[in-house]
Amino acid sequence: MNVTILMSDTGGGHRSVATAIRCALLRKNSQANVAIVDGLLEFGNYPLNRLSSWYPVIVKNSPRLWGVGYAITDGKWQTIVASRVIRCFFQNTLCETISSYESDIIISTHPMLISSILDNIDTNRLPFISVVTDLVSAHSWWFDRRASLTIVPTREAKIKALDCGLASEMVHVDGLPVSDEFCNPTDQRSVQIELGWNPNKFTVLLMGGADGVGLLGYLTKILKSNTNNMQFAVVCGRNKQLMSELGSVSDIHLYGFVDNISKLMQAADVIVTKAGPSTIMEVLHCGRELILFGYVPGQEEGNVKFVLQNELGYYATNHEEILNKLNELQSNKDVITGRKDVFLGELLTKHSADTIATKVMNFL
Repeated sequence: MNVTILMSDTGGGHRSVATAIRCALLRKNSQANVAIVDGLLEFGNYPLNRLSSWYPVIVKNSPRLWGVGYAITDGKWQTIVASRVIRCFFQNTLCETISSYESDIIISTHPMLISSILDNIDTNRLPFISVVTDLVSAHSWWFDRRASLTIVPTREAKIKALDCGLASEMVHVDGLPVSDEFCNPTDQRSVQIELGWNPNKFTVLLMGGADGVGLLGYLTKILKSNTNNMQFAVVCGRNKQLMSELGSVSDIHLYGFVDNISKLMQAADVIVTKAGPSTIMEVLHCGRELILFGYVPGQEEGNVKFVLQNELGYYATNHEEILNKLNELQSNKDVITGRKDVFLGELLTKHSADTIATKVMNFL
């Protein structure tokens, strides 16, 4: 069984979802060949093959511009036009390159790697599954009626898919895949000791996504100087400038791009982060308190509303609101129960990766 999963590192969520699906497939069939391919890097010409390095710069320095671009290209007819333009920037050998993978099925976790790929394959011979990684504010690029199946994380995302012309039976609400390590119960104190953290202090984990975007440096310093008996851990991602900026701050646990983010979340009492969809789902699977402090305009705005409307966490517009909420949670630490119970209902789907893996194998 040969499976190709397409993604791109424009934000960390596409790769993490692809990795979760790959692991689930290998659990079901250890002999399977499951390849994760950065499609924009492998198939794209300039400027597509530069988007992964440009994305963090744009959303950090020109978030409103990104939001405007997101809005004006979102829509049935806008997507048709934009897709035709984008095709010009893919390699002429795209069809041959895809054929060289000898895939039995293709899965895409990136909206720019759907229509352009479907233009170059025969879905009667080669099944194609789109796995949408935006919780609510899914761009129209995600939805192409030629896909064998489109999997969305929430009912809100399915409504958008239907508005884009997809048939209801071709759109399944199966949640957003996260790695199994976020789902396994752990002893918080043991993990804190393993990491070298103080198990007797209220612990706050600050994150800004895989690229460490946002005002993490400023926020960390403000929180550190205005709280008592709290310890802070900060994940800077690939942001070396942020790592350098916070290197002089004493008594914080500082990390760059890590592969043990599940342990860091499980060791924390509260996670303060921007509204990335994968991060939100990972926090909820860990059962930790969630405070959102920012979002990427357009694609992440709906995530904030989703969290607030369903009482999954909190949103703060400035450091004072974050401080107030942290102090409130610290004073009630003994009654913090986390958010795991939301998975018991129909709101969110747990073990999404395994569900998707089963559906993938049903196509083969």
